[in-house]
Formats: sequence, structure tokens, C-alpha cells
Amino acid sequence: MNAGIIIIGDEILIGQVVDINSSWISREMNKIGFRTETVITVGDDGKSISDAIDWCLDVADVVFMPARRRNSASGPDALPSIQAAGRSM
Repeated sequence: MNAGIIIIGDEILIGQVVDINSSWISREMNKIGFRTETVITVGDDGKSISDAIDWCLDVADVVFMPARRRNSASGPDALPSIQAAGRSM
């Protein structure tokens, strides 16, 4: 079974934070028979997130989007961005 991973965060794209979630998820999912087909990193805007979801659903059987906890003063959370893009979780 193929998996897609979507990493969300402007802070990752500009190098303030290093993504360690995708490698951990890939390693752990491989142990139970999943193959990571794609990993996409996108910013915090709804359109980018929506496009990434569409892409992953086209190429993978399962899509993982690790949740992150953020201070509301530092920017939008991933879930409201996804909901703003017309997706339900």
C-alpha cells in the first residue's frame, strides 16, 4: 500500500524548522508494509494545502498530515487552513 505525507508550515519552507516528521512516519509505516510514494511540504495557505491533498490522493492509498501545535499568535493552525480550503477532517 502506498502512502503520501503532507508537511505543512511556512517555517519549514524558510528553514526555521527542520522536518523530522516525514522520515519518522516513512520509517514506521514501512515497518507495517506501507511504501512512501511522496512527501510534499507546503506553506500555511489553504490553496497549497488543498492542492497537496489532491495530489497525494491521486498517487497514494493513504495520506498522512502530522498535526502540530502552535501558538495562535504565531500563525494559522493546519486544521483551520484545511477547513478554509473546503476540506473536512
